Amino acid sequence: MEPTKEIHMRAAGTKGAFINKRGVIDSGAFMSVVDHETGKVMGFHRQAGERKYTYKTDTGEGGYLKRDMELGIGHHRPILAPVAWMHARSSATGGTQSTDPLIGRRGVFKHYAVTFSGGDGKVHFKRTI
Repeated sequence: MEPTKEIHMRAAGTKGAFINKRGVIDSGAFMSVVDHETGKVMGFHRQAGERKYTYKTDTGEGGYLKRDMELGIGHHRPILAPVAWMHARSSATGGTQSTDPLIGRRGVFKHYAVTFSGGDGKVHFKRTI
């Protein structure tokens, strides 16, 4: 099974165009994550003196900034969801390397009934609210 889905996203509160990517749907991830370069394209900017949060994983450590994004999954209308925007020099992603966005539970799964189907090898989203 490949737990990916076509997604459309942009920085919350902007009028810019949505960018389209394949997102990895991860029911084990608390929060959605976008890499530094994707966040810049979405319209994220760092503010002077803004607090940077840190994380550690088995593959590395780094920093992120908290942001909100408008997120459309498949054909569904966009929702507002929190996202961790990775800092430019994250060792877990190899620096500024662009990676597929990770779609986690917080702010997303409450809007959908999410089914990981072994039968057809797809992830299905049904809007609940």
